[in-house]
Parts: sequence; C-alpha cells; structure tokens
Amino acid sequence: MKKNKSKRIIIGSFITVAILGIYGFLLTLGSHDEIYADISEGRLGTMPLSGTPLMATLAPGLEFKIDTGADASSITEADLAKLEALGYKAERMIYPVIGRNGLGQMNCTLTRYRVDVPLYDYTFDIDSLGNTIPVMEPTTLNVLHNVDFVPSSTGFSVLGVDFLQKFKIEYLFDEKAVSLYFDVPNGYEPFADLTVSHSPIKDLWQGNRYYIAISVQNIVNEYFLDTGLQRAVMRLPLSEHNRTTNDLTQDTLLTMVSKHTALIDMDAWVCIGDRCGTASVWYCDALEEPYTFNPFNYMKQDFLLDLDNRKILLHPFTSAITHNRQ
Repeated sequence: MKKNKSKRIIIGSFITVAILGIYGFLLTLGSHDEIYADISEGRLGTMPLSGTPLMATLAPGLEFKIDTGADASSITEADLAKLEALGYKAERMIYPVIGRNGLGQMNCTLTRYRVDVPLYDYTFDIDSLGNTIPVMEPTTLNVLHNVDFVPSSTGFSVLGVDFLQKFKIEYLFDEKAVSLYFDVPNGYEPFADLTVSHSPIKDLWQGNRYYIAISVQNIVNEYFLDTGLQRAVMRLPLSEHNRTTNDLTQDTLLTMVSKHTALIDMDAWVCIGDRCGTASVWYCDALEEPYTFNPFNYMKQDFLLDLDNRKILLHPFTSAITHNRQ
C-alpha cells in the first residue's frame, strides 16, 4: 500500500513539474519581439480607418480590423498573397499561440507567419460632399519588418493588441486615421491611466488586457479597452440600466457573432480622468467583458493611445487636414 502511495506521489509530482514547465515555457513566448522599421523616428506611417467595425488600411487592398480585444494579430491567406505580390514573402514557423481572435473567441494554433509590411503617409482631400478622402503618397514608403501573425480563424485579418502595444497610436479625428510611432510625438497631454489585469490564464496570451476607470452616473467601474466595440461608446450590463432616471431608447448592439438587445441612455453623466460630460451609454449583455469602452467612438478630437506606458493622452487641438512626417 505504501509503495502504491509513493508511486502516486512520484507520478503526481512529475505531472505537476511537467505542467509547470510547459506553463513556464509558454510564458517566455512573445510576439513582434524583433519588429523594427526602416524609418524609425517620428511617424512610421498612417492607416486610414473605415467601416464598422473599424478596419485599418495598411496599403491599398490590405485591410485589417484594429482590435485591442484580439490577443494575437492574424492574417488571411488572401492577404498573405497580396503581400507576396508586393514583394513581402512570409516566413512560416512552428510557434504555439493562445488567445482570443477577432471574434472574441478563444483560438489556439501552432503556426505563425513572420512578414514585412509596408506603411505609407497620406494626404487628405475633401470632396464636394465634405467627405475626407485619403490619398496615399507612394514616396513615403516605410517598411515594418518582422511582424508576427497567426493564421486567421475569422475570415478577416486583424491587428491585435500584441501588435498595437508595440506602438504609440495616434488617432487623427478629422482624417479618421491612425498613425504609428515608436515614441510619443510632441503636443500631447496626459488624460487617463490604464491598468492591466493579470491572471495565470491571461498571462499566457500574446497581448495584455487593458482597462480604464470610468464613472457612469457617479458609479465607477473598470472598463475593458475594446476598439472592436461597434457603434457604442461604452457598454454596461443590461441589469444596471436602473442606475439612470433618463429615458432609455431600445436598440440592438451588434457584435461580430451575434445581436443583443440594448437600452441606450443618450445623456448619461460620464467622467474619465478629470473630464466630465454627457455621452451615450449602452446597457446590454453580451458574451464578453461586462464593461467595455471604445475610445475611437468616444473621442471627438485627436488622442494618443500609449498601451506600453498604460496611458491615453489628448491633443489640445484638432488635427490639420494634412500631416507631414515629423
């Protein structure tokens, strides 16, 4: 009997050590660790945004969902082919990746692609209807090397938080575009701090999960920073709609996989950092984080998303229609 007990203890200890070893190995795996740009100072490039959810155009014909809710950036075979046609051939490697995809669903893969991608600057024209039209400047080509993607499991390509946290991301409100930097550009002021949630499971994912403290109707919660949130500025659980006495409008919140009944408070009192005002908030239950916030839907001016330093910064004035590389 003692022999069998000792044997079970040895086997159990071996399994525990093996699990801890695998867990430790997975913790050492990173993403975009060798990324660099031909032109590394100032603006690396600009990507026009369009659609719902927001899609960023790296180059004409190459559109990626910009999504802090996706842990690992992904790419379709079609977009790999487009990059290869432009002269950027991907290196395929065996590399385990765990995390949520562009649909918010857990995804595991052993395949990773490493590929260079082009970035450009744009000028922005105004058409006769007042629409802003991005015009790519071919002479501003900047190549971003060693960008890591997993195979797309969603049917579209995604720039996930593992990619986005490597840069300072400037949102140009007038142009509806984002520019990438390695360093914080001049002219921005601190607005709000971000936090990162750690857990033994989340630490295995390729990117962090970022949160921001927001007060809605004088009640503070930690809101998940989700640039994939469609239409809504911020979302709260449906059960909390009674925190407001304002009239509520019924609507439907769309996610990438489903539709959900929602109630909207068009005049909620919202405070972020030291700034307060009225904004629309959506009360809705979805199969995601209970509180979510999309700064691209909220901000009506330029801002800078600095995930690495866990901050959102504001530009004190609106952007000019034409931006030159700084």
